[in-house]
Amino acid sequence: MRPILFSIGDVNLYSYGLMYALALISGLLWAEKRSPRFGLDRNYTFNMGFGCVVIGVVGAKVLHLLTVIDELKVDFWGTIKSSLSEGFVVYGGIIAGVLFAYIYCRVKKRSFTRHLDMAVAPIALGQAIGRVGCFLAGCCYGLPTESWCAVTFPAGSHAPAGVPLIPTQPISALLNLVNTVILVIASHRFKTHGRTGALYMINYGTGRFLIEFLRNDPRGNIGAISTSQFISIGVLLLGVLLMIFAPRLKVNREED
Repeated sequence: MRPILFSIGDVNLYSYGLMYALALISGLLWAEKRSPRFGLDRNYTFNMGFGCVVIGVVGAKVLHLLTVIDELKVDFWGTIKSSLSEGFVVYGGIIAGVLFAYIYCRVKKRSFTRHLDMAVAPIALGQAIGRVGCFLAGCCYGLPTESWCAVTFPAGSHAPAGVPLIPTQPISALLNLVNTVILVIASHRFKTHGRTGALYMINYGTGRFLIEFLRNDPRGNIGAISTSQFISIGVLLLGVLLMIFAPRLKVNREED
């Protein structure tokens, strides 16, 4: 757990920012590389992917600010300033990035479902790398526990210092790595466009819903469940619907 990897004078290299950048770059480059196997243009994929990254970062930041709306009411500019260097909600980035990709494909008259199927494995890999950054920074921490697998964060991290906690970040990273492998295998076996993307939504929505029961960092609630659990339910249902109705999509009917 090293929130700051090293410093040069007054300039700090933050572990969270580094891992977040590596997650975005690795996901983008892998998506570009695997595009030809899906019959997609690499340059188009890179351009669209770069746009998704930029819009996704904005979306992750906006959703984070929405989860701390009470803090904004008390100290608007102070909260904005502190959030510039920290504070992202993954779902905000995913939703914003996917919406951008959908609009981009519609405008360019390209198949969105083909690009979705190609991109979900790189997205899952990026999420796994990003969770390593969360672990190093101490954010997204778990509930207190006396379990053998508990981790204790030092002072200076986002997690409560000296308190044994459930290691939700490594667990999330592992789940995302497993999801990456499953999606790579599925992309070779599914013949219907859209089903690999649907599988990602089902897997990630389910995993994120469950992991939220173990997390203890405040990110807002909607009723009795967390904001992320509420979104997870929608993502899961959308994934199930896409899995069922994928054969009826235009891109699949045209190949019958």
